[in-house]
Amino acid sequence: MQFDFKTVSSNERNRTVDIARGIAIVCMIAGHAQIGIPKIDDWFSIWYHAWHMPIFFIVSGMFYKEKKDFIYQKAYHILLPFVCWSFINFIWEVLDACANDCLSVVIISPFIDRPTDGVPGWGGGWFLPALFWTNTLYYIITKLFNNIKLSLPVIFLVGIIGMLAQGHGFLIPFGIGRGISFLPFMICGVLIQMFLKNTLTYKRISALVIILMLFIVNWLIFYNGTVNFRSGQYNNIYLSIINAILYSIIIIYISNIIDKSRYTNLLGRVLSVIGRDSMIYLCFNQRAILIIKSVLESHILFGNMLWILICFFVTLGTVILVCYVLNEILSLNRVFKLLLGK
Repeated sequence: MQFDFKTVSSNERNRTVDIARGIAIVCMIAGHAQIGIPKIDDWFSIWYHAWHMPIFFIVSGMFYKEKKDFIYQKAYHILLPFVCWSFINFIWEVLDACANDCLSVVIISPFIDRPTDGVPGWGGGWFLPALFWTNTLYYIITKLFNNIKLSLPVIFLVGIIGMLAQGHGFLIPFGIGRGISFLPFMICGVLIQMFLKNTLTYKRISALVIILMLFIVNWLIFYNGTVNFRSGQYNNIYLSIINAILYSIIIIYISNIIDKSRYTNLLGRVLSVIGRDSMIYLCFNQRAILIIKSVLESHILFGNMLWILICFFVTLGTVILVCYVLNEILSLNRVFKLLLGK
């Protein structure tokens, strides 16, 4: 089987890309839920942290389209949900008698580049300011230079400097530092978009090439060790970038197979819905995990490995279901839709 990149070149809603985002979201939820077997959790953490966040920035670059109100649109669809969910989590923690800690984390920490760090159930919220700043900085720099051939190398260099700075503990307020560090992935997506638009014959990637890439990149991921784009832990920065980009391509390829095969139609539909409505999964998954695990832990003995696995898959499935139902409920009201970035 061959993969035609034409399937992801459209600026319209694309099911293959939604499936890829869905796969990343499911891996994120699984990583947050944790199986409960330390060695497996460590291996899984190394694997999915290597690519699951960068793929969103690559996709953002693939569908980048300059508009007059670009920054306003990104603020409305990304920052506004972040502010709303931060407020909800703050109120939640106040009611849970953790007001002092939560006040410090939500109000003070953004000024030292730690948005949402330490807030139970909202640690993953850092992603939204980072996504906003990556898009905004890319837009501003390209406007300043007004020359794509000149601006792209500059943006890439700024991104590398940002990664190095973050890796050495240099913090920039409001999550801007994390946004800068993701610029190389945004550029990768933009370059893919440019290549597809300027290529008359769309290139096809053989399944054999992807399988070979899968073995090589998986080996490189574990060779590079623990990578965490949130905390600025990269080990080898350039290898981290290469691994993330190549694995994102692999995930998109696998997503295309899922999308086109009649044997995986149901799986494709589920993953595409998760990818399409990713905001609710990003913003509520950790809170849902805390609630579900607190219920399971009071009824299940964790000494048996079978029960550990049952608990993990029940948690994973329930979180996905709860987030789906909550998304449908919030979608019914125009005000509540702000929480979904819609």
